[in-house]
Amino acid sequence: GDPTIGGSISTAMSAIPGGGALGAKLYSSLLKEAGTNKAAFDVVMGALKTDKLSKADLGKIAEEFSGLLPTWKTKEQALDVIMKTFIRRARFENKIAP
Repeated sequence: GDPTIGGSISTAMSAIPGGGALGAKLYSSLLKEAGTNKAAFDVVMGALKTDKLSKADLGKIAEEFSGLLPTWKTKEQALDVIMKTFIRRARFENKIAP
């Protein structure tokens, strides 16, 4: 993976104010920036799992990242949607790589 991407994500992670709409928007941006870089994704996912985001904020992040309509009822289900979306994208990228 690209260490500069992981580094910039780690730097941005330290600036997350923790929860709220601003935190949700920043997490969404960081997930998009991570792309299919597993190390970068793991940094963001680790922070998501430990942050005190509300179920609604975490749901917004999952909805934006996955592109799916919100059908999850718990924070754990929203985190699972984010993880599965990342895995699906990473596998797709690997299939089309030369």
